Amino acid sequence: MVGRANTGKQLARQVQGNGSWEGIFRPSAAVTGALVAAILLATYFFLLTWRADPPLLDGDDAVYVLMADFFSPFSERDREILGLVMRRSYFPPLYPMLLGMVGGIASNTLLAHTVSVTILFLAFMALLVWANSISERPIAATLLVILVAMLPATVFQLFGLLSEGLYLVLTLLALYVASGAPHAKHWQYLAAAAIGLAILSRTVGFALWLAYAIWLISGRRDGWRTLPLLALIPWFAWNIWKWSHGYAASYTGNVSDLLSHQTLWSVVIEQLSVAPMNIWRGWVSSIDHFEIPLATIGGTILGAICIAGLARRLFLGSLDGLYVAIYLAMLLVWPYSYEARRLLFVVLPILLVQGLALVEWVGFRAAKWPILGRQAGTVYLAVVGIAALPAVVSIQGRFIAGLQDPNRPYAVAASWYTYTDVKRAKERLAEQSALARAWRELHSHLSADDCVYHLKPVAFMLYADRRAYATPHARNASEFWEKATLCRNFYLGAFVYPPYREPFYPKRFLGSGARVLSIDYVEEGGRRRPLGMLVRADYPSDIN
Repeated sequence: MVGRANTGKQLARQVQGNGSWEGIFRPSAAVTGALVAAILLATYFFLLTWRADPPLLDGDDAVYVLMADFFSPFSERDREILGLVMRRSYFPPLYPMLLGMVGGIASNTLLAHTVSVTILFLAFMALLVWANSISERPIAATLLVILVAMLPATVFQLFGLLSEGLYLVLTLLALYVASGAPHAKHWQYLAAAAIGLAILSRTVGFALWLAYAIWLISGRRDGWRTLPLLALIPWFAWNIWKWSHGYAASYTGNVSDLLSHQTLWSVVIEQLSVAPMNIWRGWVSSIDHFEIPLATIGGTILGAICIAGLARRLFLGSLDGLYVAIYLAMLLVWPYSYEARRLLFVVLPILLVQGLALVEWVGFRAAKWPILGRQAGTVYLAVVGIAALPAVVSIQGRFIAGLQDPNRPYAVAASWYTYTDVKRAKERLAEQSALARAWRELHSHLSADDCVYHLKPVAFMLYADRRAYATPHARNASEFWEKATLCRNFYLGAFVYPPYREPFYPKRFLGSGARVLSIDYVEEGGRRRPLGMLVRADYPSDIN
């Protein structure tokens, strides 16, 4: 490969030659560029998020924080509530366990965000190393990593308490070590360990495991019989512990619920009819969250190049090619493809590097003059930069606006960046702050024996520290009360939250005897707007 600084083959020869990694990271322009990139990325990440502490954690973030409390020696929260969260959660334990061990728990979410941003920074350092081993030109790989760090998909990850960063660190470690020393068995143990831990950070790590097993077996590489099994040990250990403690929730339960209403074939057909469009939109919105025409065109062109780059890596029999292909195939049948932007995040950087490697490879072989071949990567970087430019400018502009005193209370969450209208962003964040404050206050309205039906039960437990269950979804009052047997308290939200299709659900099922215990408001333009209410209701006497 012309001009390659550190190819996988060279890496393998170095490792096999002396059995160590000594000399691989020798002082060079590539290393200097990597150090500069590290400083720039650290500065950018921590400047952008130094006050990151979203006013309301109401999605997977809330689950991870309460799981962190469960694993933490520093937590003083109600163990019964934490046990309830663990019984419902099907998330792997590694990320919340790490948060809990360092004290990134519900009482210190600012620390949790700092830890998460640090992990994501390490993921980009791993990406920098791996990309330099794939690209023909280290400077092109380094610039691409910096561009990826500025994409909306990355910026929004910075504000979340999510496991993608940890998973990406482990994935890139496995890809780099396994491919760099394919015949050095002692390094393959490290790759297998990284894959085992990746599965404990995100269940989709099984895509990486399957790719690794196929890669080892197809090449009859050292350890092909034992290494895939060793990589599964952490997963088996976790599941044995989980089931022995009664924490049996898993994705298979979700699939079983889905198949109770439809056949497997109909589910697959339905998913395949919507997943490609969701994935394409997720890809485009990763580059520009507003999906303006320029980004749509540029993102589509980039997507085509990256898929071609993936095909080339598959043809070469590379581990990263196998992994991304299996991951995308799984995403096609995954029933939550509407979250494609987030789900794509862990393969987005890999795909973009594969695209760069393809363009460089074509450029070096098609160009009559070497200097033109070296510029192929520059053209590719320009396409990425132009497609992402509107979103990057918008994010930087909103960041600067957030430094102004009137905006500082709002510039602490991803919502500050996701809305085109600053006024709407402020309203959304004010709603979140009001809900978090109101749910904390409801702690005093409820005894330790009380429980609540809530549209967002885990988020409610995070703030109210009282037991909560998902509000039963029903078509009529009889069906509703057949399911609502645990609690007599109901939180009715003004928001619409799938699968509940109406505000203040289930108000129409509660009957005339329901008592309003409290109403939560948000101040908006000098007036108060209701956000939700806590209601107590018994089984209505007029239902047969």
